[in-house]
Amino acid sequence: FPPIWQDTMSVLQDQVPAKDWDTVCAIIENDMNKPLSECFATFEREPIGAASIGQVHRATLLDGTPVVVKVQYPEVERLFRGDVRTIKVFCQLAQPVHVPALNEIEKQFMTEFDYQKEAKQLAKVRENLTKAGLAGPNSLCWVPKPYLNMCSKNVLVMEELK
Repeated sequence: FPPIWQDTMSVLQDQVPAKDWDTVCAIIENDMNKPLSECFATFEREPIGAASIGQVHRATLLDGTPVVVKVQYPEVERLFRGDVRTIKVFCQLAQPVHVPALNEIEKQFMTEFDYQKEAKQLAKVRENLTKAGLAGPNSLCWVPKPYLNMCSKNVLVMEELK
């Protein structure tokens, strides 16, 4: 994107306020179909990071494994679709040359709204890089292990990297 767009949009990336604990807990328990205490031995209420579509918390699995848990905000996909629709309508009238770029942005962002798919892609990348000798112990990088049985559209549980 042109620098003017990057500068204008950069304010949207920082200083996103986290959701309250009750909201986060309800999302996890709803997606897991059980109380948080039956999924995790510990769960830090304070997020280690918050972004536009969700936030990340440290937790410990019941077996003691340290993990991070990404939790997607409940309204984010609906709001994003509405915002893109509004921008596209405006661009169709005022700047139709930008509509193809907006269509591509929309397409790319829609892949971000399903953490279960993200977990499967992460597992595949981890497997491929490990087989190629590029990830894992004594390798160029380490790709976190997703816990697929604990992931859903709104929750992604993966190994914590230290």
